[in-house]
Amino acid sequence: MRGTPQALPHTLFHPGVACEDYLFIGGQVWDLQDSPLTGLVVHLGGSYGGASVDMDAETGESRIYGPSGYEFALTNKQITEDQLFIELRNADGEPLSESTFLLISPECDSNLIIVNYKQVR
Repeated sequence: MRGTPQALPHTLFHPGVACEDYLFIGGQVWDLQDSPLTGLVVHLGGSYGGASVDMDAETGESRIYGPSGYEFALTNKQITEDQLFIELRNADGEPLSESTFLLISPECDSNLIIVNYKQVR
């Protein structure tokens, strides 16, 4: 599985939320036939603004992104950060993807980071 991050304005999915409030990280997961994969675990780890991050979300829980959507909402510290990573895991916690480090920007036009995963083999 490969995940490719893309930074966008949070207003695409959360127009009523102030930029200063949250940093959103979300996306979807598809198999080889472009069918949504639900019940997998997306892990967010590392650190953000000096605080340790260790969070899991299940694919299919946040349908705002699509049938296999997931989302994390962190308090927006409006800083540049590169110590957060994301990876896809199976229900037993075994990695299905490599860890991908995210480049976090303090800018409001990039406080939604989309990481979609696509099965490649």
